[in-house]
Amino acid sequence: MDGPIKRLLALAGGALIAAGLSLSFASPALADPDATSQPAKGVGIRNTGVVITLPFQDRDRKIPRYQLKFDNGDVADIYCIDLGTDFGHDKSYAEGKWADAGTGNNTAKQNLPKIKWILLHSTPNVSLADIKALLGFPTDHGATDERLGHLARVATQAAIWSLSDSAVLAGSWRATDANGVTEKEFKVVKFLYGYLTGSANTGAGDEPPPSLKITPATASGAVGGKAGPFEIDADAPKLDVTAEGGKIVDADGNALTKFEDGTKFWVTSGEVREVVVKATGSAKLRVGRVFLYDGDKGRYQKMILAGAARQDVSAQVKASFTPGLPQTGDNVTTYVASGTGIAALGAVVFMLARRRLVRLRRLAS
Repeated sequence: MDGPIKRLLALAGGALIAAGLSLSFASPALADPDATSQPAKGVGIRNTGVVITLPFQDRDRKIPRYQLKFDNGDVADIYCIDLGTDFGHDKSYAEGKWADAGTGNNTAKQNLPKIKWILLHSTPNVSLADIKALLGFPTDHGATDERLGHLARVATQAAIWSLSDSAVLAGSWRATDANGVTEKEFKVVKFLYGYLTGSANTGAGDEPPPSLKITPATASGAVGGKAGPFEIDADAPKLDVTAEGGKIVDADGNALTKFEDGTKFWVTSGEVREVVVKATGSAKLRVGRVFLYDGDKGRYQKMILAGAARQDVSAQVKASFTPGLPQTGDNVTTYVASGTGIAALGAVVFMLARRRLVRLRRLAS
C-alpha cells in the first residue's frame, strides 16, 4: 500500500475515533438517586412517676406519661393510638406512615386527622395559660399548675383514645384508686376532653417527614469551569455542605459558606475528576408523625408524636469534570452535531481511499 493511501486511511480512522470521543463526552451523565434520610428512631419511655387514673365508661384506666428518647438525644412526648396493645417500654420505635396506624377494630387510621388536631390544640403544643383561658374552663379545681399540666395531658390521651379505640370517658366522676382525680379535677378533664372531641375539631392533614434534596443529581463541567447550578430544597434551617475534591461557589465564582433552603450553588475543580457534594442538617419532626415498634409492628402500641424533636437529614450529588466537557445548561446539540460532522468527514475520506486502492490494484494486475 502506497504512502498517500496509508495517510488517508489513518486520517479517516482518526476522524472516526474523534467522532466517537466527541459523542461520548457530549452524552449527558446518568443521574444517581438522591441520598435518603433514615426514619427517625427512638426508645419508648413509660414514666410511671406521673400516672393518673381516669374513669371510663367500661373501666378505670391508668395513664402514664409516654415519651420517646431519640437516637440524637432528644426526648419528646408521645400519645398512644393503640389502647389494646402493651407499650414498648425500653423498646426501639421507628417513624412510620399513617397508613400503618390502624389494627383490627382500631379506628386510629381513619381518625388520624382529628387526632392530629387534638395534638395541635392541647399540651404540649398549647401553653397551660392558653388552655386555662378557654371559654368555660373550670376555675374551682384547686390544683397547682403542675397538676393542671398532668390533668391536661391525661385529658388529651383520653380524647385520643375515644377516636383511636372508641374508649369513652365516664360521664361523671367516680372514685378509682390512689392515682385517681378528685371530683373537681375531673371537671377539668371532662371540660378539655369535650373541647378536644367537639365540633371545633375539624381535623388536620398529614405532612411528609423532614427531607433534604439537592437537584439535579449530577452535573458536568470543564476543568477550571463550573458545574451546576444545583439547588437545595430543605426543611433544615442550617446545613453543612462539603465538596470532596472541589470547591462550592456562587454564580460569580465566589466561595459559598452559608447554605439553606433555596440556595443555588456551583461546583468547580482544577482537575479531571468526579466531585462528591454532601449535605447534612437537622430538621424538625412534625407533630402527628406515627411511630411503630421497630420489629413486628403489631407487637407493641402504636404511638403518635406530640412534642418537639429533630431528625438528621442528608443528601449527596455529583459533579464530573472532563477536558472540554460542556457545563450543565450548554447546548449539547452543538457538540453532538460537531461529532457527527467529524464522523461524516472520516467516512468520506475512508471511502475515497478505498476506491483509489482498488483502482491501483486493478492497474497493477
